[in-house]
Amino acid sequence: MTEITKASSAEIWHNRAVAYELCAHGFLLPTRLLAEVLSSGEYQISCEEVLGQLGTSKQTVHVITDLMKAYQDRNVDELFHELRQAYTMLFVGEKLPAFTPFVGIFSAQQRGEDGVLFLTKESLDIERIMKRCAVGKNVEEGQSNDPLDHIGSMCEFLEFLCLTYAQAITPPDHAHINKDDYETIVDTYISPYAHALATQINDLTKAPFYQALAFMLEAVVQS
Repeated sequence: MTEITKASSAEIWHNRAVAYELCAHGFLLPTRLLAEVLSSGEYQISCEEVLGQLGTSKQTVHVITDLMKAYQDRNVDELFHELRQAYTMLFVGEKLPAFTPFVGIFSAQQRGEDGVLFLTKESLDIERIMKRCAVGKNVEEGQSNDPLDHIGSMCEFLEFLCLTYAQAITPPDHAHINKDDYETIVDTYISPYAHALATQINDLTKAPFYQALAFMLEAVVQS
């Protein structure tokens, strides 16, 4: 492999890592920081830059960033409350979410089954892969005890894999990361979830941010 090819490959993995980091911030429970960067326009600019670097079509990038412009210069406190409300309606619900944030439950539903948190075949498979790669949650340090197959957590895991492939970080010595782990996670779990969410999102919520986020996730996994 030439030095140019190595550099190009590392750059692609780094760009993917940035894209998954942005997606993770969106799919996890909204923070005040998310409201701040949406109001300032920083989030939109970062999305536009990284999607362009990943070769996403200009039309798709325009749709995503145009939706996010609805939040430009908004009052941060009001926007934070609005994001929390929209997130709860979409991914939590009063009894059931409009769209499950858990990839394992989504996969079970696609088979016509009722998924149970932590216990679907897919959620257990994902947990095994993450643990082999030395990735987990530290509840004692205040991290959420949600299942690891939450789409936000999985975006964080994909960010970790991409940074590892880019040789931007060094995983722990006990980590066993395969060269096809990224492809396996994306093709088997994330791509079907992302496509279904993007297809249904306009019927699920009127919140422009989550509409844009669904389109962005599908664009990233297709990159």
